[in-house]
Amino acid sequence: MDPAELIVVALWSFVVAIAGGVAGLVMGNLRLPVVIQFASSTSAGAGANVAISAASTLTSSVTHLRAGRVNARLFWLMAPPSFVGGTLRLPAMVRWLGTTPRDAVGTNAAAGAVVGIGGLVGHLAGGVDWGILGAGVAGAVPGASMGARLTGRLGDRQLLRAVSAVLVVAGVSLAVEVALG
Repeated sequence: MDPAELIVVALWSFVVAIAGGVAGLVMGNLRLPVVIQFASSTSAGAGANVAISAASTLTSSVTHLRAGRVNARLFWLMAPPSFVGGTLRLPAMVRWLGTTPRDAVGTNAAAGAVVGIGGLVGHLAGGVDWGILGAGVAGAVPGASMGARLTGRLGDRQLLRAVSAVLVVAGVSLAVEVALG
């Protein structure tokens, strides 16, 4: 594998992980096109991407946990269904459960780690591109930690705006991917 390709994966994983860390989101859909571009196969790239997501969200969730932004009761309610897949947890926590934005972000990150681990387990049989995984984790772990620390510096309104912006970028990115085929 070309070292320049690994650097691109590491840098993109870093950027995506900052956004994911601050918003408490996995963000694998933003990382996936770059990972697939350089992976040995689509399946192995998908496996690496899920594992990078797991490492990234585990890192951000530990940072959020240390800062007291993980609601343990909500985490244990959300973790089991998240292991088999599940999304839109963050808006539901804020809107319907009255969770503070900071706690929703931290708790969602922790549940996202469960999603990533479940996805990795599911992809192990199909293979994982370990070189891509290593480069992605090297970038994602410091980015996720940095993003999660930024969460604590934002007020509730600023944080909700940041989460909204990240979700808009993720949604537009997905729409562009689908449109381009």
